[in-house]
Amino acid sequence: WTEGAHPASRLPDRGVRLAAVELVHPQAEGLAAALAPLIDDPRVRVKVGRLPTLRLAFGTTGGRGWL
Repeated sequence: WTEGAHPASRLPDRGVRLAAVELVHPQAEGLAAALAPLIDDPRVRVKVGRLPTLRLAFGTTGGRGWL
């Protein structure tokens, strides 16, 4: 933001945290190599799969859920 605090800082903490990002792609090795200089986060995983897919896991007070 160009002015003031990010709006997220005004939201109440509901205990939801990003637990994992899963990128699925038929050419996972090439994708991982391209992303390596940009992303250094152990929560981000690149896996081989037939169709490109993005999955997100969130940890909550009730457990883990995937989108």
